[in-house]
Amino acid sequence: MHRPSTSITFSLPAKDHRAYIDAINILRRFMGHRAPDPQTLVLHNVCGRDAAGLADEYLDSIDWARTAGRTVWLRRRKAGPGGPKAGVKAPARSGRKPQRCSLDPSRN
Repeated sequence: MHRPSTSITFSLPAKDHRAYIDAINILRRFMGHRAPDPQTLVLHNVCGRDAAGLADEYLDSIDWARTAGRTVWLRRRKAGPGGPKAGVKAPARSGRKPQRCSLDPSRN
């Protein structure tokens, strides 16, 4: 079964690409020839993400103050100022799902 996909092309700064190469070298120590290539490692970090996890991770990465407000409530909080109402379930944070992305660029 073919899943719909979107093709995305982007430039990765050399410093960031180097981090992936270094990570692969670390993985080779443990995995040997089964270590991923750079494209596989990048796809692993991009695919299978959920919206709440992505939004929360981005806000954390830019040091967005929680007091400045977030529309993404990832954990159930007690009812109180600025929190969800009692009985309202917050979306669960799954972060990454073990979903595989196609390594064939024509299918992404």
